[in-house]
Amino acid sequence: MAWKVSAERPVGDDTLRATLQTLRYDPTVQTVRGFLATARTMVRERLKVDPAAISRLPGAYVEGQNGEVYDRAEYVGERVLMIQRWADYLDKLAASVEIAQFKTG
Repeated sequence: MAWKVSAERPVGDDTLRATLQTLRYDPTVQTVRGFLATARTMVRERLKVDPAAISRLPGAYVEGQNGEVYDRAEYVGERVLMIQRWADYLDKLAASVEIAQFKTG
């Protein structure tokens, strides 16, 4: 099955949930929102990204008490840099992980 993702048709929650099920993630252990929460926390703590830029990512908005509900800034430049830094960070983590070798058969 080929996924057709574009600006007009982004990947939806159902596709992400189905992918987690295919990877055998138990929905009581890990969810799409759980991945989002982990990413949001790590981007803020480890990459020191401005929370205002993080909150403008799709699905990441959390209404705060400081008037964010009225802030219409999109932080496009910051979001592009943040996503690239996140991708670089994940690549670095993946490169440093030793993959366990299992006997087959």
